Amino acid sequence: MGTISRVKDQVEWVRTELQRMKGFLKDAKSRRKGDERLENWIREIRDVAYEVEDIIDRVRFTAERQRQRRGFMGTISRIAILIGIS
Repeated sequence: MGTISRVKDQVEWVRTELQRMKGFLKDAKSRRKGDERLENWIREIRDVAYEVEDIIDRVRFTAERQRQRRGFMGTISRIAILIGIS
C-alpha cells in the first residue's frame, strides 16, 4: 500500500472521529445543565474538533497544491521534450 493511500485512509479515519466528536458535543449540550466537569469536557472536545478540522483542511490544501504542481511540471517537461530542450 502506497504512502498516499495510507494518508487518505488516515484522513478518512480522522474525519470519522471528528463526526463522532460532533455527535457527542451535540448530545452533551442538551445534558450539561450546571455540570462543570461536563462543561469543561465539552470545551476541550470542541477545541480538539476545531484543531482536527484545521489539520484536515491543511492536508487537503497540501495535497491539492502538490497535485497542481505535478500537473504544471509535467506539462513543462512534456513541452521541453517536444521542443528538444531536455
